[in-house]
Amino acid sequence: MPTLEERVAYLEGRLGDHFAAVDDLRPTNREFHADSNRHFGDVRAEVEHVRTDMAQQFVEVRAEAAHLRTDMAQHFVEVRAETAHLRSDMVRQFIDVRGEVEHLRTDMGRQFVELRSEVDDLRSDTAHGFGEVRSLVNSLRADTAREFGEMRGSTAREFSEVRNGVDLLRTATAREFTEVRGRIDHLRDSISQEMHRLDNKIDTQLRLVVGIQVTTILTIGSAVVGLYFK
Repeated sequence: MPTLEERVAYLEGRLGDHFAAVDDLRPTNREFHADSNRHFGDVRAEVEHVRTDMAQQFVEVRAEAAHLRTDMAQHFVEVRAETAHLRSDMVRQFIDVRGEVEHLRTDMGRQFVELRSEVDDLRSDTAHGFGEVRSLVNSLRADTAREFGEMRGSTAREFSEVRNGVDLLRTATAREFTEVRGRIDHLRDSISQEMHRLDNKIDTQLRLVVGIQVTTILTIGSAVVGLYFK
């Protein structure tokens, strides 16, 4: 039967072997920590790259929105210029019409003076002369009313064309706004999906690292406990 000293010597030898095994495990543990730090560095770099891409996409969206606003402002300026030009043409046409009316009034006044002179000279033909004058005045009124009617129809048609152009511009602007909003919503959905996928990937890597660490700790603990009980 071995003595107590032999047993102590045997246990010291086994403990030396176990300590040597633990020393062999330390480089492996250091490599594991280095690999874990490298993986976390890669994950951080990928997250920074995703943030940079998101920032660039937001800048592009803002630039596109600014370009759209510039185009809309230019369209509104063009419409205002066309409206101002149309108003200028209408004012000029009204001035021309007023000039024609004044000229017509002058001619009518001159004709009335001449007719009065003829009436004074030809009192015997008063009834016949007044009939001709009434016929001439009625014809002149009919011509004047017809010209005013044509002018009103042309003005109403020009106003209708301008209104139709403004309505078409509003419809096109609303459609462009709808398309831009659809693009922004699609970009937001893509970014959300990418962030969700990245979160799942990070969670998977963390679970894997924690599982490896727990397995290593359990293995070392089991070895130490086994050595202790032996």
